[in-house]
Formats: sequence, C-alpha cells, structure tokens
Amino acid sequence: MTSTIDQIASQERVVVEHMRESDLDQVLLIEQASYPRPWTRNGFKTELERSCAINLVLCEMDQVVGYLIFWAIREEIYILNLALRPDRRRQGLGRNLLEYMFDWGRKRGMRRAFLEVRVMNQAARKLYEKTGFVMTGRRKNYYAEEKEDALLMARNL
Repeated sequence: MTSTIDQIASQERVVVEHMRESDLDQVLLIEQASYPRPWTRNGFKTELERSCAINLVLCEMDQVVGYLIFWAIREEIYILNLALRPDRRRQGLGRNLLEYMFDWGRKRGMRRAFLEVRVMNQAARKLYEKTGFVMTGRRKNYYAEEKEDALLMARNL
C-alpha cells in the first residue's frame, strides 16, 4: 500500500509511486518500446537497490504507464531514464513525472537537475525544454553504437 507522501494524483486516476520489482514486467515493455538499446531487467534491479536512486512509476488503475529513474546526490538530481507507454505519450504525463521530481528535489534541498538526451530525440528534447531545461553541452558519439551525440541539459530547481 502506498502512503499519501509517496504518491500524488497527477491526473484523475493517475498516481506516482515508488517502483517495485513487481512492476518490472510492465516497465520492461515500455523500455523496449522506447529505446534502441533498452535497459535489461538486471539494470532496473540494480537501480532498485542503489541507495542514491529514486525509481518512480506512473500508474493508472494498477497499470504502469510510465517511469522515471534518477539519482539524488548531494544537491543534484541526475536523470537516468524516463519513458511512457507509446499510447500515453504527448498527454502531459512525462511533464507530471518531471514536476513530481522537481517538487521532491526542492523539498530535500536539491538545487539542480541534469540529463543527457539523444540529439535525434526531438520529443524528449521538447519535453525537457518545456520544463525548464537548457542545453549546456554536447557529448560526441555518446551513443557509440549509433554514432549519435548526446545533448547535456540542466535546470535549476
């Protein structure tokens, strides 16, 4: 059972909760539909066990429709992974996850959030820009197998 501190209503019938290992089957389906090099079950399990990792799922009627994984280290948040089920994209749910994270971070004294995003991922870039992230740099061939650069983005909380 999730306490009111651990969940918020982001839209009618939609809540943010801490990810559990029992969520991984649904999370993996979203991951595989979202990325050319998806994380493995073991990758997600590692983050569930990592002390600095905050692993969230966005649920609607007991179905995972999205997730967000980030690290909280000192006064900084570093976003590792964010994805939504393909049929639930462009409905404001990604923004809701990010706003939840920003609020969570501010309450704990976090000052900045950081991420890397594929240059070609226009939808993600738009989302991040709409939520206040700005480009701060570029990593050449960060996604080496695809020979694709990553944009570095940051935002004050």
